Amino acid sequence: MRILITLLTTLILTGCAATNYLPLGSSGGYSETQLAEDTYKVNFKGNENTIAEQASDFSLFRYADLTLANGYQFFRVISEQSQVECQSYSVPSTAFT
Repeated sequence: MRILITLLTTLILTGCAATNYLPLGSSGGYSETQLAEDTYKVNFKGNENTIAEQASDFSLFRYADLTLANGYQFFRVISEQSQVECQSYSVPSTAFT
């Protein structure tokens, strides 16, 4: 288990994600909801520089943190959902004559 945590930590620290592994704030981050005594739902919100794989890794890292904080050695992902939202903006061009 320690090897897994070390590996995840190394991957996170070597990545260059604009959204860091921090609690949810103005630039993104993780949040969790406790559904039962030993069941949590974790969400991670990234920004335009966060790729889906990094968001997934940060979610798994949060699950690992919660697992250890609650005195367990293992966790199991019951279901996984990904949602990607893209927004584009159009800026009108200006012509000078």
